[in-house]
Amino acid sequence: MNSFSLQMRLYLVLRPIFQVLAPGVLKRRLKAGKEDPERFCEKMGEATRARPSGDLIWMHAVGLGELLALRPLITALQKHAPG
Repeated sequence: MNSFSLQMRLYLVLRPIFQVLAPGVLKRRLKAGKEDPERFCEKMGEATRARPSGDLIWMHAVGLGELLALRPLITALQKHAPG
């Protein structure tokens, strides 16, 4: 068994547990002032803004390294579909 399959199995086992615990943890963080009340629902997967019309590509980068790693992809996408 390779490590990816072990990690995936662990994720699949723990995800429902985290899903149950997440609302309580987030509510405590909200009470402690560590969450933005206006954006709290986003943490639970509820969109607070309407999706823009047209094509949309969502890219997520947590840190600077990830953002820099996306630059070649963004450049390639701009060449492929400039609009």
